[in-house]
Amino acid sequence: MKTKESILKPAPSVSDPRTHMRMKTVVWPPTDKEKIISLVKKIQEGGLNNLHLWVYDESVGQVLMVCDDDVRFRMTDQVDL
Repeated sequence: MKTKESILKPAPSVSDPRTHMRMKTVVWPPTDKEKIISLVKKIQEGGLNNLHLWVYDESVGQVLMVCDDDVRFRMTDQVDL
């Protein structure tokens, strides 16, 4: 699999103290190789009637809901919240 080419840009007003040449910044364009695919279980009709607990995890931005029989739902998309 071929990777994307890097782009060299001159750094603004930064020079190497030894060579007195302008430093360069290496930038890679974004790739589409890694994507998050949410595989969330569908909540059945009336599935939240026996909801015991729900917790919002702020660091990840997800909601965990615990129902009867140790059934757990994890909401990853803000639209579902």
